[in-house]
Amino acid sequence: MQKLLLLAEVSWVPVSHTIWPKQGMKDVVLLEKSELTAGSTWHAAGLTTYFHPGINIKHIHHYSIQLFSKLEEETGQDVGFHTPGSLRLCTTPERMDEAKYQMQRQGWHKAPQWLVTPDEIAKMHPLLKMDDVLGGVFNPDEGHIDPYSLTQALAIGARKYGANLYMPASVTGLNHRTDGRWDVHTEHGTIKAKTSGECRRNFSLQFVNECGRGSYVKIWAHSTGFWGREVGLMAGMDLPLAAIHHQYVVTSTVPEVAALKHEIPVLRDLEGSYYCRQERQGLLFGPYEHPDKMKLQDEWWDGVTPGFGKELFEK
Repeated sequence: MQKLLLLAEVSWVPVSHTIWPKQGMKDVVLLEKSELTAGSTWHAAGLTTYFHPGINIKHIHHYSIQLFSKLEEETGQDVGFHTPGSLRLCTTPERMDEAKYQMQRQGWHKAPQWLVTPDEIAKMHPLLKMDDVLGGVFNPDEGHIDPYSLTQALAIGARKYGANLYMPASVTGLNHRTDGRWDVHTEHGTIKAKTSGECRRNFSLQFVNECGRGSYVKIWAHSTGFWGREVGLMAGMDLPLAAIHHQYVVTSTVPEVAALKHEIPVLRDLEGSYYCRQERQGLLFGPYEHPDKMKLQDEWWDGVTPGFGKELFEK
């Protein structure tokens, strides 16, 4: 029996891999270090987007949003999916040129988007100061989702189709043997492994602990978030990763927002380097931190604190 083994932080991304049984891959297993959504997922802003400069990534974005739209019906779990659309503001001629260039590439992809004028933007987002706005790109089906509920829905669907999720199940070591086999060490015991011979990255793992029952795992996937560097080192990969602080602000009720007749689109100011979306009757703002202003978590330079789960740096 073959299995897919996922080593996870966990966010919705590795949990989404566990829906592969629906696509015909049998016996999918996820090893979660702590609990679902631990790390940064549970409090993430949850923005969803079709847009991306790269064509291949846009296909992944399209698949994700199509999946999100079906999850509640399929799993019974409300995922808090809002689709007010999104605006990308252009406040310089160079940004307008970039927007037009992206429109020329739109034929490669199914997701709708179009250029909008300052007057159209003002109608969509009446709270904006329009002095420097030259135009923008509008994507009608983008928005935001509750990442906690999304992860729970994916977990429900994964179990429904036969995947197994184990938590807490920290991976403490990956030992690559001289004969090509691997041992995966966990807090519950060691998973013995055997190469499959199909390709260098595909191999079988034989469970010998409580997760196993003598089955084989064909592939293991590294999806461990900000523990990525530590887990990479276990497998002999030195990944150039460091944890940085990201911050956002959630306001209390804003009367002008409460008075609106529709939910405003998610806003991305490309030159101002921030995003903004509606949060109930208030607003949520977050920056795209400039490299000069990024704040590293200094005590994590040599590794994330092992017991870190759902804590915040500041509140």
